This record gives sequence, C-alpha cells and structure tokens, in this order.
Amino acid sequence: MSETKRTDHQAVVGGKVQFGAFDQPLTTVNLMDSQEPLGWHAPLWFNRLRLKEWEAFQIISDRFFILGAIYQTHLTAFNLITLWDLEKKTLQKWQSFGNPFQLQLADQLQSSVNTFKAGNFSLNISNQLENGYCQIQGRKGDPESDHPSKLNKALSLYAEWNSCSKPSVVLMPLGKNRGLYTHKEVFAVRGQLQLGCECFDLGTDAYGILDDHKGFYPYKMHYDWVTGFEKFGAEDWLCFNLTKNQALDPERHNENRLWVNGKLHRLPTVEFTHLENGDWHIFDARGLVDLTFTPQEHLNIHKQGIVFQVDYHAPFGFFTGRITDPDGNLYVLKGATGMGEDKSYRL
Repeated sequence: MSETKRTDHQAVVGGKVQFGAFDQPLTTVNLMDSQEPLGWHAPLWFNRLRLKEWEAFQIISDRFFILGAIYQTHLTAFNLITLWDLEKKTLQKWQSFGNPFQLQLADQLQSSVNTFKAGNFSLNISNQLENGYCQIQGRKGDPESDHPSKLNKALSLYAEWNSCSKPSVVLMPLGKNRGLYTHKEVFAVRGQLQLGCECFDLGTDAYGILDDHKGFYPYKMHYDWVTGFEKFGAEDWLCFNLTKNQALDPERHNENRLWVNGKLHRLPTVEFTHLENGDWHIFDARGLVDLTFTPQEHLNIHKQGIVFQVDYHAPFGFFTGRITDPDGNLYVLKGATGMGEDKSYRL
C-alpha cells in the first residue's frame, strides 16, 4: 500500500505528472501541461478533448441524500442535481446540457468558482479550500414564482460547507505520463433546500463530501465507485470512498480512503461484484474491506450516438459490513447512507 508522498502542490512540473498523494489542495491542477499525456504527440486541442473534468458533491442529512455535479467533457457540458428523499422513498433528478464554452471550471480549489447555467438551471460552487470553506448554490426554475405550475417544478439549494477532515488528494497514472487527479474531503454542512413551495432546513447534522476530478481517461472508460457516511452516537462518524478504476498499479496508486472523525486512513485496492439480487459486494484480498451495498433507488442514464455511448448506473442505498483501518481498528457498518456508480463511457 506504499505510495509517493508529495510536498509540492502542482499536478505537473516540467511536463511530468507528479504521481502520488498530497497533504493539501493543489495550487494548480495543470494536467494540460503534461508532455504527451496520451502517449504520442497530439495537438493541444485534441488533448483537451480527451480531458474529462468535474466537481461533484454529496450532501447527507437526516432526510435527504443529494448528489450534484458540474461536468465538462469538452464536447458537451452539463450540470446535475439528484435528490433521494429517504422519508418519501423517492428520487428526483434535475439536469441540463449546454455548450462546453458556457461552463466555467477552475484548475484548483482555492479562491475559485465553478459554475454552469443552461436554460433555467444553474449550479454554482464557490471553493475557498485554503480556508476550509465551500459554498454551493443551485437553482432550477423560479422558486419565487406565484404561478403554481412553475412553482411546483422549482428547486433551490443553498449550502455552506466547513471542512471537518483531512483531504485525500491523489494523482494516479492512466499511462506513463497520463494523469488522473481526485480531491475528496468531508465537510460539515448547513443550508436550505426548497422544492416547489416546501422549504427544508438541512439541519445541524448534515455532512457533505466534495469530489473534484480531472483525468485523461481512455476512449473506453469504466469504473465502479461507492461512497458512504454513517454516524455513531452524538458526535462520532465515518465516511469512506472506494473505487476500482483504470489506474495502473492500484496497490500503490488508488483513492480508497476512510475518514473516522476527520482522521484520514488509506485503504487497499478493492474489487466489486454485482450480485444477482442487485446488491454490490466490495472487498479486498486481505479482508480489510468487506461491504455489502443494498440499493434502494436508481438513477440510470443511457445515451448512444455514432462515436459515443454512455451507460451510467447510479444506485442510492445503504451499506453494511466492516472496514479495518491500517492501525487494526475495526469499524462495523450497520446502515451507512451512500451511493455508487457503475460507469461505462465510449466518449
């Protein structure tokens, strides 16, 4: 499970990707400065088309699990908010697509803004991670409208985030000098959600998981991923991030992490098995991770064209099982709330 620890804070130095783990947010995720990231000398515009970028987030409150994302493929751009209502047992989705030039996506998370507006749906993420702070605003339709039909379809989200964990900042190799960057971090969240004419306070026990992501993924892209959060008692909590992607040498380079009350632990490479009953089994060879994910709701997106195909399956549900950290401490999960992604792109 060894990996290179980096103390510089640039993704690329002198054209070379700085593979390894970092102890704080990067000052610049300058993957476009990579020398021949695709393994051959391609023009700059073609390299940019191969770079996939997004900032995503999950919010977990007593009643809601919210997934949001601003996504840049350089062929198209889109934003997304998906709302799982645990009380009503319903799933709602708001999404809009637009021109990639409409999207503003920064190359770092310090004093920067990521924003996208298409039609009447806007999503704005203001990042100030140098101060451990983030602010998110989403708006669909007109929540202040007096017209019942417009009001019933409206969405408004406002959330202030304050970091309560060490960040996981990792650069993994998809090739010799082909980088995949992720920044994951857990935050305490306060905010409000409006759905039509109903207003909800997210409460004092809401948490958020930030997911900043950039990578020169191959044309045929695939990964399995899960994240979950569970509270133990009044103040104790844990959060995990587990994935199996196309990174080379995953025992050395992976983004598998466990946070316990904010302390960060590295976890080994894992396998995913999609069971016949619909559950997922996530485990490692040494028995440190052994989780069962039981989906409750499903978000599916399938699109196909001449040169592209999107198969995206994102279930929302609960995790049971156990995780053992590198110090030998065992954590038993009795129903962590979370989600997964089984994503296959030809793009």
